[in-house]
Amino acid sequence: MLDQEIAERVSTYEEDIERLDSIPGIARRMAEQILAEIGTDVKKQFPTAAHLCSWAALVPGHNESAGKRKSTRSKKEISI
Repeated sequence: MLDQEIAERVSTYEEDIERLDSIPGIARRMAEQILAEIGTDVKKQFPTAAHLCSWAALVPGHNESAGKRKSTRSKKEISI
């Protein structure tokens, strides 16, 4: 039942899903989840690729003061 609901809601984004699905390591369900999280108008949502990577916690922060490095742990993982 849930699979049918998801299929109905993402049917208008089939081209975007197929494009994401073509990336090695990203299956259809993950492509659907990516679209659900960031939307289809990425340029409006995130001004640069660096902003998107930071939001997704793919890059640790560079947090250094007085020659001492502070914690660079990324965001806590969110289970979907």
